[in-house]
Amino acid sequence: MSAAEILVPTKFISQMIQLIITCVIYQSQYENLLNFPNDQLAASSLQAGVTLSVIFLVVEMIILTTGWTMNFEKTMLTQIILHSLGSVILTWFILDSWDYSFIWAVFSLFCLLPLLLECITIANAILFRRSIIRSKS
Repeated sequence: MSAAEILVPTKFISQMIQLIITCVIYQSQYENLLNFPNDQLAASSLQAGVTLSVIFLVVEMIILTTGWTMNFEKTMLTQIILHSLGSVILTWFILDSWDYSFIWAVFSLFCLLPLLLECITIANAILFRRSIIRSKS
């Protein structure tokens, strides 16, 4: 059994769990806005952070289905750890009714960073593929 056979389903599951928990924040956002009941900026900020998180997670799942990064085990393991930690912290965010502004730190560390790693890995894969094609010519 190769590492990709274990890591790809694990990455998919960790991304899906984080996506589901992120969607739950839409339903529980009232608790995170208790200190700011009339502040439209707070509600907009929370919704923007959650929306960007959902978009980035969906983009990363689409990239996963293309298979470009299946052979990069260290990067994939790092992303699995980040998504798993993101799921735990988002659950904590919901259960403890954290302040809405923490969503941006969670977004940066557990949605933006894994997507950037994915994009860098794809760029490296494309460059590697081009170098192989050039060496064959």
